Amino acid sequence: MEKQKESPVYRITVDERLSNDLVRLLIAPLAAGVDTFADRDKDWGPEEEVMVNSTTYARQMGVREAKLPWHTLAEGQVFLVGHLKTVGARAAPEGFQVRPGPGGRAWLRIDNLSLVKEPAKQLYSALIRREEG
Repeated sequence: MEKQKESPVYRITVDERLSNDLVRLLIAPLAAGVDTFADRDKDWGPEEEVMVNSTTYARQMGVREAKLPWHTLAEGQVFLVGHLKTVGARAAPEGFQVRPGPGGRAWLRIDNLSLVKEPAKQLYSALIRREEG
């Protein structure tokens, strides 16, 4: 994320744990002109592959180590980091918006939210039906 300072929000995917002390992240900036978003491909710019270790991950992800310990990172986790707010209930948001103006940065794990899980289930189901048919 150090190279991508211009985006107000980033989507960070824990792609693969390569060893006990090396993880590959995929970091995507919010697409230009988007201010209301979810986890749709069209909402995000190109992903950048970033290798991190236990001493660099927090800075690269824009989080505090105490809030997201290294040992808790697992493949498939997806986070939003930046100037954002939820649309709807925080526990079950309908989407997200850029939070304009000065203020603190927020981060949120989203792969465990139905907003992200349901479309993924539908995609997997459609792929399985195609293979069977």
